[in-house]
Amino acid sequence: MPAVAHFMAAELSALVNRVTVEAHVDEAAFLWEHRERAATAPHYRLHHLRPLDERLVAHLDGARLGGAFASRVAAAALEGGEAGAVFVATHLAFAESDPARMRQMLGLVLAEPAHAAPFVAALAWLPAAHVAPPLERLGGTSPADARGLALAVQGAQRTAPRADTLAAALAHPDAPHLRSTALRVAGQVGATEVHAAVARAAHDDPVPACRFWAAWALTLFGDPLGPPRLLSAGLGDPAFARTGVEVALRCGAPDWAHDQVRRLIADPATRRLGIVGIGACGDPVAIPWLLAQLDDPLLAPVAGEAFATITGADLEHLDLRADAPEATDDLPPEDNDLPWPDAKAVRTWWPARALRVNPRLRHLCGRPL
Repeated sequence: MPAVAHFMAAELSALVNRVTVEAHVDEAAFLWEHRERAATAPHYRLHHLRPLDERLVAHLDGARLGGAFASRVAAAALEGGEAGAVFVATHLAFAESDPARMRQMLGLVLAEPAHAAPFVAALAWLPAAHVAPPLERLGGTSPADARGLALAVQGAQRTAPRADTLAAALAHPDAPHLRSTALRVAGQVGATEVHAAVARAAHDDPVPACRFWAAWALTLFGDPLGPPRLLSAGLGDPAFARTGVEVALRCGAPDWAHDQVRRLIADPATRRLGIVGIGACGDPVAIPWLLAQLDDPLLAPVAGEAFATITGADLEHLDLRADAPEATDDLPPEDNDLPWPDAKAVRTWWPARALRVNPRLRHLCGRPL
């Protein structure tokens, strides 16, 4: 009779299903990239993000159970240069507190700044207490880029940096990226103790990105000078325009915000941003004008999004969506994924709901603010 192999419990638990682990690593990389796009897409809501988050967490858990094999799979995937691969490899290295792999990932990011976003996100998805020791070491290093990474992770986790660390970063004369990161983090964590330094940066920092994030932080601090400066800084740089309009008009004085919206929509060059501003202001009085813009192929998606932001109408769920026309090459890239509103259906749907809306109140997703 042939001998029967027996495994101890510890041996069984050490076995790795390589196909499953590879799938966990690949899916985690894909889902993180998808989730990053979704988190900044204007038509995504929290109930859309939750299942993405849950799936991503499940695959990260599965990858961590793969141990050294999962780390080798993640390291091999780095050759493709994809952001998702950087995210997973960094997450596994810091989750397991592996010094060699942590140094490897840090070196990769410092050599290629485009990988900073997935590196920061990978640490932000770990418990703050777990990453605190390596962040403290990073924050104490001399390279400004490494200090900026540590600050960015703390901002993403809404963990306030030490006041002296933040102040030193804000005052660094030769590292604009470190300054802009520190200014953004100051707004994220509500570090009003550096209000004076932030106000100076909003006024006279020579770097446009620093002025923008300084004005953004001032706005979140509740400084009345913040929204006008933020709007001006955002309109001066297409990369910041939408964020500047949305945050400035949401936080600015209502009369001022409405004046800015009227100014933006009066100029064809800024009319699209004016429509974004209408959604940010949440003004139901503007809905008839928005409905008229649904006939303009260059403005229909963003007008439909502003309408949905004010009313809470889910265009897909309510069957208020139409197929996009074939010629949409002139749309801004950020509008390409927006649902295309069915103008006739939206105009039919709205009048009965309009009776329930108080036109004197700002609205967000169908609810008065």
